[in-house]
Amino acid sequence: MPREIPLGARAEAVETVEFKHTLTAFHPQLPPVYSTPDMIRLMETAAFHALQPYCEADEITVGTAIHVEHRAASGIGAHIKAEAVLEAFDGRFYTVRVSARDDVEEIGNGTVGRAVIRVSQFLEKMKNAGRREHPNPGMPDGKQKQRADAFRAMHAGPGAVVLVNAWDVASARMVQETGFPAIATTSAGIAFSQGFPDGQKIPAERMIAAIAQIAAAVAVPVTADVEAGYGERPEDASRTARNVIEAGAVGMNFEDATGNPDRPLIDLNLQVERIRAIRETARKLGVPLVVNARTDVYLAKVGEPTRRYEETVRRLSAFRDAGADCLFVPGVSDRETIGRLVTDLKHPINILAVPGSPSIPELVALGVKRISLGSGPMRASLGFFRRLAEELMTAGTYKLMEGAPSHAEINSSMSAHRRPETES
Repeated sequence: MPREIPLGARAEAVETVEFKHTLTAFHPQLPPVYSTPDMIRLMETAAFHALQPYCEADEITVGTAIHVEHRAASGIGAHIKAEAVLEAFDGRFYTVRVSARDDVEEIGNGTVGRAVIRVSQFLEKMKNAGRREHPNPGMPDGKQKQRADAFRAMHAGPGAVVLVNAWDVASARMVQETGFPAIATTSAGIAFSQGFPDGQKIPAERMIAAIAQIAAAVAVPVTADVEAGYGERPEDASRTARNVIEAGAVGMNFEDATGNPDRPLIDLNLQVERIRAIRETARKLGVPLVVNARTDVYLAKVGEPTRRYEETVRRLSAFRDAGADCLFVPGVSDRETIGRLVTDLKHPINILAVPGSPSIPELVALGVKRISLGSGPMRASLGFFRRLAEELMTAGTYKLMEGAPSHAEINSSMSAHRRPETES
């Protein structure tokens, strides 16, 4: 029942912005910034905690009114603090002054209204009204779990899963329409397309937003390349895994490179902890994320050449034992080494196919279970674009545009996830 709570009663609530808190989580075409509903939720949480200590055991306060402005944008990783102070009470409703800040400035303020109710009476009223509990809308749905199971099964068949890496919605839809049963993203391709170099230079929220756009635009499983997880702590790996799942992907490339030439690879024990953190996060979310654990021993040419195979097997064995579903060894292309890795590790192996690599039938014959192309398709498309520009500059002709998909064909392909736009 209404009671006098001392004016000035206060509390705060804090959270770190994750992908699920962004506008992109509501719709893939929106920017990856902290959403107004999530800011209000945090403000209401602070208001609840300001009043709850004054309620009896069977009482809680519930929201009755919201008058809030959201004035500034905050990206993924920002730390948000909401504060609430009881301002007025009219005998029935409490008015609470609320505000929210990120690491830089105040991002919103206003008031919320709350009222005290008895939980037992409220639940009885709900029961009489025939209301039913609804599943948590923030949890991944059953379809995502089915896609994860299907993607994992592709690694266990008689052949190999072949992945053409996409960097945007158009390239992803083209891969799907060609008939491939799954799509991988390319972190380098996404970074290049947005004006960043490879190597975790693109902000994590922009990478996740691109992954979400791709996953929302196709009907096949999507596995996301998220580099080294955007932070070296197990907590960072866990957060990235959550963001990947909430973006709609069902797989995750996870590498051990640091980008530091003085310490090119993350400490093995730490990397094992990070992989375990990813597995635990996926378990809690109910999506059996397919983890493709990568070591860059060969790609970064770490250590003496004669010791690289031994170090690769040591690291990949530890990744396998920590729960990785597949083991990725970019930089290896000779048949003998590939065959030894398959035999010694006894676990699905991913090979990065580049010009000069064994063909897909040859890789399958060696026992390889996963073949991907990395940023190769994106760079090949840029090479074609450069040749087209050079033809126009030197010959003044347009022959290289022959055979391109028509505007109507691409427009039709895009219609599944956005309204067609007029040609400009």
